[in-house]
Amino acid sequence: MKAILTLICLTLSLSLFAQRDSLESVLSGQYGKEKLITLHLLIEQLHNTNDKKELKYAREASDLAENIIHSNNRLITKDELYLKPVSYYYLGRAYFKREQYAKAREYLDKVLSDIDLIDNEKAGQTLIYLEELEDKTAERSAVGVFLKKSLDNMDLSGKVSSVTENMGLSTTLKLARYHEKNENFIKAIEQYEKAINLYKDQGDSEEVYFYMNHVASLYEKSGQYQTAINYYEKINDQAGIKEDTLQVMMNKKRIAQLETIEKEVSKLSPSALDKKTNITHFASPELPQDKFKRLADQMEAQKDFKKSLEYYKEYVALQRAYEKQQQEKELALLEQINYNENKEREIKLLQQEKEIQRMRLSENEAAMEQEAEFRNMLIIGASLLAALAIALWLMYNMKRRNHRRLQSAYHDLETTQNQLSEAEKNIRNLLGQQVSGAVANALITTAENDRIDKRFVCVMFLDIRNFTPFVENKTPEEIIQFQNDVFGFMIDIIERHNGVINQLLGDGFMATFGAPVSTEHDCDNAFESAKSIINELESRAAQNILPPIRVGIGLHAGDVVVGNVGNARRKQYSITGNPVITAARIEQLTKEFGVQLLVSREVYENLTSKPDVLPDFKAVHIKGRFEPVETWSVI
Repeated sequence: MKAILTLICLTLSLSLFAQRDSLESVLSGQYGKEKLITLHLLIEQLHNTNDKKELKYAREASDLAENIIHSNNRLITKDELYLKPVSYYYLGRAYFKREQYAKAREYLDKVLSDIDLIDNEKAGQTLIYLEELEDKTAERSAVGVFLKKSLDNMDLSGKVSSVTENMGLSTTLKLARYHEKNENFIKAIEQYEKAINLYKDQGDSEEVYFYMNHVASLYEKSGQYQTAINYYEKINDQAGIKEDTLQVMMNKKRIAQLETIEKEVSKLSPSALDKKTNITHFASPELPQDKFKRLADQMEAQKDFKKSLEYYKEYVALQRAYEKQQQEKELALLEQINYNENKEREIKLLQQEKEIQRMRLSENEAAMEQEAEFRNMLIIGASLLAALAIALWLMYNMKRRNHRRLQSAYHDLETTQNQLSEAEKNIRNLLGQQVSGAVANALITTAENDRIDKRFVCVMFLDIRNFTPFVENKTPEEIIQFQNDVFGFMIDIIERHNGVINQLLGDGFMATFGAPVSTEHDCDNAFESAKSIINELESRAAQNILPPIRVGIGLHAGDVVVGNVGNARRKQYSITGNPVITAARIEQLTKEFGVQLLVSREVYENLTSKPDVLPDFKAVHIKGRFEPVETWSVI
């Protein structure tokens, strides 16, 4: 019974040993996330059996996870993000077992940031380790911690590993391009596949996509259309591209084209196929180590682990020897490539030196020609310079004469401008004394003096009551002074409300609001002006500035014709139309009604501010109108 148990334990040990060796052998041919998953399985198998190897593979898993799991790597899906915190967990656990507590704490702390991504068992164990580390890390000396951190910060192993990877990648790509140039597509594809795997380890998805598409194109060039189709499908399915990008659409289009070509090629006979595609068909010969691998798999299937282990060891030894031989061949080939490149560089340098000498000779010849041309140009230039000097002297004398003439003309022009400006001021002053300032400005500035316009205006007529009896016993000087005293402030009020005095009639005047310039509130301005005149008369009479005076004011609004009327020698700014006559008639009605301010309905309708109570309008017939005019007695 004891012998049986011993045999069973031996068998299980051999099985585990073979399985572990199998994982390690598989690991050498894997890259990227597949390699990371295999590393996790291997670390679990080594747990509690081989601490040194467990730590080695845990470090490798952590470095690989940091390289490939990041936001820019589209090869990693959301469901695979857990691989990074699990890698930190394994490395933290391995350091904890080896009593390297500071390192263990560092990586177990990293697990906490993504602890929700890992399973409950590992999450719980992480918290347990961290609790134990709270006490253990306090016991470490400050000096030891300082030295360890200083060494860790140097990261010598990481730097060496990075340089080694870059050198291996550069060499692999150089060999791949060499084989591709010599149309040895099988070897080229093999080297490009190695480069793709190295880029996977670096997490560089853009380079992975680029070289995968390049490998697919090499399969096309070698006539392996079905393999190319499969490779394009692999790019679309396994490269982690989920969205319908331009690259995916291009690959799908290429797959459809290759499927059409594959169908046409499959219809040809083998001899015609070889002539058409120029492909050499061959089968890869079986290597000696492949035989031992097959036998090891057979013995493992038959559960004869002892023989399986023996065959597997033979396979590993032969495989390593084969790989070493292949590496030596690649190194020799690389040396040959470097030798050829150096020769090509030397040839290019010689060609460049010859080209430089030829260029220098050409430059010397060109310099001599330029020197001769320069002498000729110098003679010509001196001649031209002399001619130019003479021309400049003549031009200077001519310019001096012209300048004197221009100075005299400018002085005359300035005198004339001053005279014109003074005359314009005098004209404006004289004209402003005869007509309103707005009319005077319109007469002076309007280019089209004969233009006639139709405008909506409010017309005011004002008459001083009992003017004739009042001035009957006055001297002419007293009459003029009275008119100036009365009309002076009235004109100021009219102009302050944007009105224009059209005519002074001795005992009254006519004013217009809305021509030649309108403020869009012409009826309001006329209405306010009339009230202000009446109020001012009462105020001045109360102050004994003027005797008690009553006036009659009539307001009416409507469309009139405005413009300059007369002949070429004498013109007057005139306002003509039925509203002017109606306004005069309304002013005359103020005597009949015994009021000072009488307004038509047309004026009332155009007021902005109307009385709260509708005024009592009275319809009256006036001379010259068929229909009666509605009037409102304001004051």
